[in-house]
Amino acid sequence: MSMEIPTKKIAVPEDFIRSESEAKKNLGQLAKSIEQVGLIHPIKVAPKDDGYELVAGFRRLLAVRDLLRQETIRAEVLGKPVDMIERTRIGLIENIQREALIRREMIDAAVLLYKHYRTYKDVADKLGIDYTFARDLVGLVDAPDEFVKYIGKGRGKIGRQKAIEILKAYPDPEDALKIVKTFVSGELTSEEKERIFEIIKEKPGLPPEELKKEIPKPRKRYEFPTVLPEAYYNRFLKACEERDMEPPELAKSILIEWIDKNVPA
Repeated sequence: MSMEIPTKKIAVPEDFIRSESEAKKNLGQLAKSIEQVGLIHPIKVAPKDDGYELVAGFRRLLAVRDLLRQETIRAEVLGKPVDMIERTRIGLIENIQREALIRREMIDAAVLLYKHYRTYKDVADKLGIDYTFARDLVGLVDAPDEFVKYIGKGRGKIGRQKAIEILKAYPDPEDALKIVKTFVSGELTSEEKERIFEIIKEKPGLPPEELKKEIPKPRKRYEFPTVLPEAYYNRFLKACEERDMEPPELAKSILIEWIDKNVPA
């Protein structure tokens, strides 16, 4: 249950996962939305001393308090104080539920939880997400901020697994960003996008400019049908959903990974 509480009684922890400078980006747009339709999602706070401590909703608090100059804000008040780990966990769960795209603070929060719990399974269990998503969030720790904004589904985006593959192949952030921009540019066919990752495996470390020249060159491809029992097919589709990959893409990835591990070149 939510209630209106005074904004001046809400303290923001010094170790809050999101910095104020980051939170203030495009804040005017959020404030305008709140002014027009109200606060759709209440912030979360925990009791502390004679006031409250912010748990989730930093941008909403800043918009209501600093831009709209409102003296109260609708908040869900938790039953007891929380520590940094629990605050981070709650904040990340809320971001995952509210945001369709991966954001930098989601990655930072997942990394913090991983350092605390030490396993992807524990992170996944604490957040209520699948193991693969937890692992991918942690795996994106070195991704530049501009790189992160391209991760997602749909036009102009790149899936988590592919993004991580590029980061592993190109430790230099500028090179990784050039590759991902090529992928999301809209100028490549689906087949040409797949060639990017074939080239990365065949010629690791190839400069982005040289990789672009390689993309149009046709490559030999071999196809063969396979049949899965229904129970395995359903599990395979679940794996595709968890990894944010299409069935042919995941099947190819699994086969290549197995050959690399078990068959000498």
